[in-house]
Amino acid sequence: MKQEFWLQAWEENNIGFHQSETNPLLLKYETHYFKRAKRVLVPLCGKSLDLLYLKDICQEVVGVEISKKAMQDFIDENNLKAIRSTRGPYECYQIDNLTLLCGDFFELSSFLEKSNQKPFDLIYDRASNVALPPEMRTLYYEHMKKLLSDEGQIFLVGLYQDVDLSFGPPFSISNEELFNGYGEHFQISELETNEYKANGRFKDAGIKKLKRTVYSIEMKKGP
Repeated sequence: MKQEFWLQAWEENNIGFHQSETNPLLLKYETHYFKRAKRVLVPLCGKSLDLLYLKDICQEVVGVEISKKAMQDFIDENNLKAIRSTRGPYECYQIDNLTLLCGDFFELSSFLEKSNQKPFDLIYDRASNVALPPEMRTLYYEHMKKLLSDEGQIFLVGLYQDVDLSFGPPFSISNEELFNGYGEHFQISELETNEYKANGRFKDAGIKKLKRTVYSIEMKKGP
């Protein structure tokens, strides 16, 4: 899934993936995960309202998005005032403790290193992993490892269906892939799994059921 696909989707307002309200999972897991985090990353953030929620409960939030239109829509629709600047390969929008970086997500680890910035305590992956096709996800997993602090966690919302794994976005990701992707040094815990009937594009593709699983991914402790 090349950058041009997502840029075109935003330009044509083909954004059925966008949620018009805060994700209920943030409220459900706020105390245990999000309020404890000082520095939070939201990859492929779009114009998600989750950014505002995280901004209010976390010390620092960084969102990364390739589409400038998505970021401008987020600012305009929420009546925000942003200070614009250029930081390395990114066009930056600063809104108090919320930093929006417009550019290639896969350049983020080298940008942090060059600018002497710390890795993240928490990565909130609601829609980025499932947005990428299989051929890009191996690189994605390796990149995510570089962005996470030694004591950090990834809060991941995954999707699975066993009819057509090539169908997407959002793409289906199995437990096996996640375990292979994050490797032997990470502990992956399933927090909850919910099964529901498919509709829309999924139903039209012959997919009857979807499973949504919430994961906690963190570095294994001990020797």
